[in-house]
Amino acid sequence: MMLRHQNLVHVLREARQGVLGNAFPPSHVRAIVDENVFRQEQGQIGTLDQFQPAQVGTDLRWDFQHNGAVAFFETWHLSGDMLGITSIDYSP
Repeated sequence: MMLRHQNLVHVLREARQGVLGNAFPPSHVRAIVDENVFRQEQGQIGTLDQFQPAQVGTDLRWDFQHNGAVAFFETWHLSGDMLGITSIDYSP
């Protein structure tokens, strides 16, 4: 599962990189790197891929890899206007 603090680490790093003048793609990649380090520090397995999430309709799916394979995923189901999360599924 994504941790609330993990998302905070991501947002803060991405914003900092933007303030430093970096464009979105490298800022986002740097934020994912820091987010994955934070996950490891918290004892969580799996790392986020920089090309996630995959969008299927109004759903967003994040795959977490461990030892080169997808260990689990998290899917956010968004409202029709994509402004709110209606539910989150986890696997396994």
